[in-house]
Amino acid sequence: MSKKSLSISSALMFILPVFPLLAGLTRLGNDIFTAVLNIRNFSPLIFGVLGLVAGLFGIKGSKIVSLVVLNLRVAFLTQGLYYFVDWNKLSP
Repeated sequence: MSKKSLSISSALMFILPVFPLLAGLTRLGNDIFTAVLNIRNFSPLIFGVLGLVAGLFGIKGSKIVSLVVLNLRVAFLTQGLYYFVDWNKLSP
């Protein structure tokens, strides 16, 4: 794959996990978020890690820094949300 296609796939891998989170703010967002989580609970985290790997091998320069930072933020955000939800399920 070319470096340009890797950068584009990294950007798409950033959008895929963020879209259900942002859609949760709308009226229909809960259905979209649950549909993504029904595929696999950790799919947003997997998309974030795949975007991180694709961003590392993509176009060099300031674009690689922005793609890596954005995908790291998404990975940490989704992982933090999962821990928060699991912790709240365990508390009485």
